[in-house]
Amino acid sequence: MIKYIQTLSLVGLLLIHSACENQKKPADEKKVSRTLNEQEDTLTHFAYVALAYSKPAIYKYDIAKGNFELLWWNQDDFVIALITDHKTNISFFITARKVGQKGNFPFITKIELYRINAKVSEVDFINDIGNAMQLNAYWNDEGNFELVFTDIDKTISSYINKYLQVYNSFGKLIDDKVETFDLTKTGYPQLLPKKSSTVSESGRFGISETNDSVYLRTAGDKEEKFITVIDDIISEVGWSKDEDFLFFSTSNAESSPEQLKDSQVSGLYVYDINKDSLVSSWFGPGRKDFFTTGDLLIFEDGLGENSYIVIYNFREAEQLNSFTRKGGSGLKNISQKER
Repeated sequence: MIKYIQTLSLVGLLLIHSACENQKKPADEKKVSRTLNEQEDTLTHFAYVALAYSKPAIYKYDIAKGNFELLWWNQDDFVIALITDHKTNISFFITARKVGQKGNFPFITKIELYRINAKVSEVDFINDIGNAMQLNAYWNDEGNFELVFTDIDKTISSYINKYLQVYNSFGKLIDDKVETFDLTKTGYPQLLPKKSSTVSESGRFGISETNDSVYLRTAGDKEEKFITVIDDIISEVGWSKDEDFLFFSTSNAESSPEQLKDSQVSGLYVYDINKDSLVSSWFGPGRKDFFTTGDLLIFEDGLGENSYIVIYNFREAEQLNSFTRKGGSGLKNISQKER
């Protein structure tokens, strides 16, 4: 079942916008196409979040052509999270009717779950979740999608229910659990984000952080290689397929929303393992969400309406393209005020 509320006139209006209006740096189509042709495992499309008629929606981006296409939009609901398994290019995204805070408690209303296929061409409605206070979602190590959320118990107001739903990559619910917490005894349950693995897929390399320094560890070698000094904590780690390059982002977990706009709160680093060299780095507001495909590093920079997406060839140390839409663009979501 596809829940896709959109008219042909809306599609036309959105596609009339020229690529120039959405690109911070014009795409070098020849270089992008050459990169895609040289790497058979490189994705040709990916999903991202941007505004459509002032509401966060799902778009499809064509890497080679630099074109975008509106994939999902709803006049009542909006996207609060897009979570993609970049090994398969399958995504789930979560929508809500309203997000805010009432008294001391946050709230999210009319939550729904959707799935995007690997070709980024079809959207399927998966489940009506209902309401929640907090929500977290991620792909687990088994290749399944986990959705965790909390809500006040409908019978005893001092009880908080923590729900765990597990879906396979096709969107089938394969596990559904509920855990109840008594606020007067155990306090409010915390929804902790999934930690990024610090070890490469082969187990040959690892990354460690000691005080303010980052090191590369090699299996069987007692000596660590110094990479760089950072001010914040490591938030995400990635490796190129051949494990010649290491990527990691940092963030200031203590920053408030106000500080996010005015201070450096995140960084993204590219380290060449063979050359023992830090070849690129970016700093500034936002989370620096990223993924790699073939020789491309694709990442989000900036915050909220100033956010944009960058396509960078890490082997050539060259930025190939960057783009955004009015209101900002993100790989997972767009920072928004209460809606």
